[in-house]
Amino acid sequence: MSKTARHKAILNLLEEGRVGSQDSLQQKLKRKGFDVGQATLSRDLRELKLVKGPEGYRGGGESLARKRFAVGDPSCPPVCGRSPAGAETCSW
Repeated sequence: MSKTARHKAILNLLEEGRVGSQDSLQQKLKRKGFDVGQATLSRDLRELKLVKGPEGYRGGGESLARKRFAVGDPSCPPVCGRSPAGAETCSW
């Protein structure tokens, strides 16, 4: 399965409830059909900017909904706006 699908699955699992450890997340992903190794999972968590706090994994300053959009759903239109410097920015 693709990296994008795996990222979406990780975000879905975090929205469904608390995930306290990488091992727990790895097991939940396996039940969903994603046989992922520890190194890949660590990389995914880093790329998604997820951090582990006292309540388990969560987004590092961004909402999970924003991260889900940032992961990239081809059916979503881009969001465009102006940066503080005035340059136009778009994100998918």
